[in-house]
Amino acid sequence: MKNKKDKELTGKPFLLKPCPFCGGIELGVMRLKENKTGKLFYRIHCENCRAKGPLVPESEEASAKIWNIRINIKNNGGQKV
Repeated sequence: MKNKKDKELTGKPFLLKPCPFCGGIELGVMRLKENKTGKLFYRIHCENCRAKGPLVPESEEASAKIWNIRINIKNNGGQKV
């Protein structure tokens, strides 16, 4: 998504799992607006290591739900936990 503007934290509280990369708990929701269409996308990001979740067009809640998905390959054959 090359045309980004209106990047900001929305400040809404969500129950989020720690960052899967660094274990950080300082997380935020970022809202990005595409210039041409004005469509909003959301993503969770880690303030500690700057990891970012995927861009999600539905809602902040949907981006939080996707962030919280973890795959445990060793213990359950790659099923979501």
